[in-house]
Amino acid sequence: LFFSALDDQTALRDEYLKQSKTLKDVVEALIYSYVDWVSEQPEFAKFLITARFNIIEGEEQQQLTQKNKSRNQKIFSLISNFEEFKAFSLIPHELLLSLVIGSTESYCRAWLSQRVKADPKDYREILAKAAWNSLQDLRLEH
Repeated sequence: LFFSALDDQTALRDEYLKQSKTLKDVVEALIYSYVDWVSEQPEFAKFLITARFNIIEGEEQQQLTQKNKSRNQKIFSLISNFEEFKAFSLIPHELLLSLVIGSTESYCRAWLSQRVKADPKDYREILAKAAWNSLQDLRLEH
């Protein structure tokens, strides 16, 4: 069930990414797809969060590691095609994804645990803008 949920989330993300024409579009697609999936699949999203620990500690750890690696490679394969991505070349890949999705993931977790009331979809544009803006100060100046 865990991997079905992960695959479902990935499928939606990939659909959004197909529309991307710029690096900013990619960042927006990552945020919008994450927010929309969590908002539309809250029980699946809660399950992913809670079950991840058991997967990491269990027999399927290697499968999860491989799936995550494959998911991330797809993203970096796509963004490396954009000329503007070179401006972020000093940011390690594992950090870049955390910088992009971190605030969104934090808000979604708060919503799923009912610590905040507003649906993440209400803030998807703000979250996407914040993700994009967080990268701007990290650009290499040419």
